[in-house]
Amino acid sequence: MREKINIQKRITLFIIILLILCVGFIAISRYENRLTAEKNALVEISHRNNTSNDDLIGGSGDVMQISVFFQNPKLANDPNLIECGRVFPVLRKVERVPGVAHQALQELIIGPTESERGDGYISAIPKEIGLHINSVNLENGILTIEFNRPPFMGGSCALAGVISQIKATAKQFPSIQDVKMLVDGSDEWSTNP
Repeated sequence: MREKINIQKRITLFIIILLILCVGFIAISRYENRLTAEKNALVEISHRNNTSNDDLIGGSGDVMQISVFFQNPKLANDPNLIECGRVFPVLRKVERVPGVAHQALQELIIGPTESERGDGYISAIPKEIGLHINSVNLENGILTIEFNRPPFMGGSCALAGVISQIKATAKQFPSIQDVKMLVDGSDEWSTNP
């Protein structure tokens, strides 16, 4: 009888160890996939940033790739979005037109596609607020964006996510060093959520 109990204990211990190994393998695999995705996105952005300035500011005709930045709790390994300002790029193809930064920001406002949402991408800019861009102006490396309303709902964490998404999306272009966001000519909304 004792021998039977010992065998059952050994089998149970073996199964527990096997489960722990499987869970560890899955966690390591997901972590490696996330690192690979981040690395590939950064390589793509770096490659685009090394292309000619004409390609990045637009031109006429043809199609180009841009990045749009969203939050992704899966990639951040942060299911509760404690690091609100951490964003990740997704690639979009857009027509090469003058003012491509404006076009990139329009893509940001549209939000993640269904496929991107399936991959865990979310936007801190809520669709239901009816956000649109009244104007954009680039002067001395500063892109000034005038919105019809504040581009967020919520507190300081929502604001951090929105600002990170907008700045990362705009600053992928070498001609843009900083971003200023206004509503009715004021940036007070961005400092007082």
